[in-house]
Amino acid sequence: MVFPPIVTIDDYYRAKTGKAYHLAVILPDEKRFLLDEALKILQSVEPDAVTGDRVELIVGGKAVVDFGEWQEVFDDNDAESTEQGKN
Repeated sequence: MVFPPIVTIDDYYRAKTGKAYHLAVILPDEKRFLLDEALKILQSVEPDAVTGDRVELIVGGKAVVDFGEWQEVFDDNDAESTEQGKN
């Protein structure tokens, strides 16, 4: 989509204040909403309550698993969901 250029000072001011409003009001509100929704489904478990292999995904702030490995996991889960839906 092509937008016409801003031609007046009023248009420029409206565009600038609109961006400021978005940054100051909309984004913090969206962040609050997403955090609130995430906390609704978050479940805390006791240490050693879960068994199985431990896989570290982030170490020292860096991802240790590349996308290719995760794509296989998503594809496998997708195939399982499709098979379960057929039964």
